[in-house]
Amino acid sequence: MEIIELKSFNDDFKEVMLIFYNWWGQKKNKTLDQLTNEYQSILFKSELPKLYVLKDKDKVIGAYELNEHDNISKKEYKPFLANVFIKEEYRGNGYSKLLIESAKEEACKMGYNDLYLHSKHVNYYEKFDFKYLETIDTDYGPKRIFKWMKKK
Repeated sequence: MEIIELKSFNDDFKEVMLIFYNWWGQKKNKTLDQLTNEYQSILFKSELPKLYVLKDKDKVIGAYELNEHDNISKKEYKPFLANVFIKEEYRGNGYSKLLIESAKEEACKMGYNDLYLHSKHVNYYEKFDFKYLETIDTDYGPKRIFKWMKKK
């Protein structure tokens, strides 16, 4: 098992785009090509966003993204853990914990002491040391904002 940052437009990138498209891209009225083009235009040009994939040998198991604000208007919240996803057939094995811990480490490597996320889930991210901050209204409905802080 390994978690790698996607740094090129390879087959893993295409597979993650298909996962994101099937998961939420269609709900935002995007085509797979539109979603892929959006990621291609920004993914390798700046510090954020970054896309990571969990692999077992040559199989993609899951993915996550680190990005600036994840469509949240509060610009003081940065960076965001987004799109944590484990393929259905691999769920229940603790892989999401691997992704979340990796995201914390990667954020720290980039010089951040905090990591944010938004979710509708209750009592899930708290077990990964995220603390509920507030609920804010977004274009996609209310979102619960959580924060993880690096221990000093």
